Amino acid sequence: MAHHPALLKAWAPLRQHIVNNSALGPVRSELVILRAAKRIGSAYEWVHHVSRARSLGISDVRIRAMWDSPNGEDGLVARAVDALFDGSHLPSDLEAELSAL
Repeated sequence: MAHHPALLKAWAPLRQHIVNNSALGPVRSELVILRAAKRIGSAYEWVHHVSRARSLGISDVRIRAMWDSPNGEDGLVARAVDALFDGSHLPSDLEAELSAL
């Protein structure tokens, strides 16, 4: 984007909203990104966001769990990401569980 200043200028507010102003908050956002990195098979995204997750205080155990089948709230987050990848929407029961958080 450094070679396309107009694109960078247009993209910067979206990045700000997604990265810093998301309703998910920084920890949940990183968990979502980790699960998405796993789903798309992106080693680059996984490694990059493992370091970001660690800087937020997310434990290595919790990070590794996002690769497999996490439990509790993290499991709910993983199921939501998986549902979006698999079916491009959240089933109503999953949406209700997320809303309850």
